[in-house]
Amino acid sequence: MTITIDTASVDEGGRFVHADDAVAQLCLALVRLEAELTARGLGLSDVVRMRVLAVDPNEAAELADLALERFQPIGAAPEIRCLHVGRMTSPGMLVALSADVTDTTLDREPDESDHEPKD
Repeated sequence: MTITIDTASVDEGGRFVHADDAVAQLCLALVRLEAELTARGLGLSDVVRMRVLAVDPNEAAELADLALERFQPIGAAPEIRCLHVGRMTSPGMLVALSADVTDTTLDREPDESDHEPKD
């Protein structure tokens, strides 16, 4: 099963941060993506495609390269595309992410631990 996770540069309270700093926004969006993956029992290696949505088309290549760098230490190389968008939802927001993730945990057969009572 493939799911899509969308994220941006927001803090734990959902407030937008790092206004007008595309690189910082991308980095925080990647952190948020990893947290969402972890919460679902997944990791960066499960990302098959990612779209970097950017307001400034001149930063597109740098942002896509930066995103790809995050995957290199684990040997993953998902398809990463940078798409130019006219504007974002918040003033100062320059970057957002949309990642397609293959969730193989839904395909597995249940084992005995799935039926054990939880304390």
